Amino acid sequence: GDWGRGGNANQRRVADMMGQLGGCFDPDFVVSTGDNFYSNGLVSADDPQIAGTFSSVYTSPELDIPWYAVLGNHDYGELSALQLATCSASTLDACPAGCCHS
Repeated sequence: GDWGRGGNANQRRVADMMGQLGGCFDPDFVVSTGDNFYSNGLVSADDPQIAGTFSSVYTSPELDIPWYAVLGNHDYGELSALQLATCSASTLDACPAGCCHS
């Protein structure tokens, strides 16, 4: 959870290590446990946070597997349904609304 903001150096180090571990363990999926997009979720389907904190950061081929996202308190803004729809359309899948919250 709380995978970082803006693709900073620490977030990229974690992403690199996740890719290395993915190569060792060959996972079937990744679970993100909330607080994916600060501070109040996404504002549009093309919100720059999608690229800045996810798609341009977790680029290792070993991470090209389904991602299941639980929405945390920072993800629940007025447009939490948008995050569910947007993420479901990418490799980042989302839990059904109402069943998952961290």
